[in-house]
Amino acid sequence: MTHQAYLDWYFASLDSASEALTPQQQAELVAHLDGCSECRQWEQTWQALERDLRQETQLAPQPGFTQRWQARQAAENKLRLQRQGIILFTLSIGFMLGLLALLFYLIWPLAQSPQIVLWSAVYQIARWFSILGAAHTFLSRTVEAAGLVLSPLIWVLFMGVTSLLAVSWLVSYRLLTIPRRVTK
Repeated sequence: MTHQAYLDWYFASLDSASEALTPQQQAELVAHLDGCSECRQWEQTWQALERDLRQETQLAPQPGFTQRWQARQAAENKLRLQRQGIILFTLSIGFMLGLLALLFYLIWPLAQSPQIVLWSAVYQIARWFSILGAAHTFLSRTVEAAGLVLSPLIWVLFMGVTSLLAVSWLVSYRLLTIPRRVTK
């Protein structure tokens, strides 16, 4: 057998939770330890280590350890959040400056002729008024038709379900975005 098998037997004989060695295995282990200087050295080293561990007193943490540790953790979390905020702010400013540069690049040819910019703005405003007027007409006629077709009870139920869904969404959003503090 190899040395490792005898070392496994030796450590198994020390462990009270494991299966005990058979008498034959125990006899082979003792005979091997008597005849093998390397394994005997392992045994002596292990016994010295166990003796030293049993003689040493267990060190207890200094008073106030948990409070100091929690305070340090809170300070590290605060510093981490500050760093993340600074990084996010810097990236936002950089992104905004990049978009402004792109916008300036796109608008520069139009700035050469202010008349084109003025007429484009007037056209866009008129177009939006036209779109909003069409949407207002469509919605008002749809509501009038739905009021004639649907009873008030259905409208109340529809508004109740819509309100319930909106409140459920807000509560869920709030619960998911609030950081949780772990306490003892």
